[in-house]
Amino acid sequence: MAFLPGQKIRSRSVDFFENGYLDSAIDDAAYNLRLGDEVFLSTDGGPRLLSDNDPFVVIKPGDFALLKTYETIKLPRDKIGFITLRNTLKMHGLMNVSGFHVDPGFRGRLMFSVVNVGPNDITIRYQEKLFMLFIAELETATTIDEVKHRHQGQDKFSLEDMIAIRGRSATLVHIEKRIGELESSVKVYGALVAGVLIALFALVVRLLLK
Repeated sequence: MAFLPGQKIRSRSVDFFENGYLDSAIDDAAYNLRLGDEVFLSTDGGPRLLSDNDPFVVIKPGDFALLKTYETIKLPRDKIGFITLRNTLKMHGLMNVSGFHVDPGFRGRLMFSVVNVGPNDITIRYQEKLFMLFIAELETATTIDEVKHRHQGQDKFSLEDMIAIRGRSATLVHIEKRIGELESSVKVYGALVAGVLIALFALVVRLLLK
C-alpha cells in the first residue's frame, strides 16, 4: 500500500471528487475536507443549516455533533481513504468518534461523529477545513460489484445516526462540575447536620444536669 502525494491527488481530482473539490485544499500528502452546510448537535432537535450568511456553530464541552463534508467523494476500487481531524481542532479537544477510513468504491458525502472533550466551547465554520483525507493505493482493485455499505451515496444525516448521539456525554469536565456540586451540597448539609447534633447534645447535657 502506497499513499498518494498531494500533487497526484490534484492531478487526478476528477477520479476522487464528484463535487466541491478545491485546488487550494491540497496539502503535501492529503486533501483538507471542508465542513458542509449541515450540522447536528446532540442537544438539538434537528440539523442546523449553515450558509455564508449564517456560517458558525458552537460545540459545547460534552456535546456530540454530526458533521458533513462539503465535498462529495468518489473513490476508485483500487484506492482507500484514511481520515484524521486537523491538529488545531484536536488541540482544542475535538475528537472524532466515528470511522477513520473510506471504503474502496465509496461515493457520497462523508459524515463524522465528533465530541468536544475539552473544557471550552469549540466554534466551527461553514466550509472550514476540518478533516484531512489521505488516499492510499491498493495492490489490486476490489472485485465487489457494489460496495455493501449503508452510507453509500449519502447526502443527508440519517435518523438512526441522529438518534445515536442524542443527549450529553459524561466528559471529565461535566464529571468535575458534578463532583463540585456534590461537594458543595455535602458542605451545606453537613453543616446543618452538625448544627442539629450539637443542639441535641446540648439538650441532653442540660437534661442530665437537672
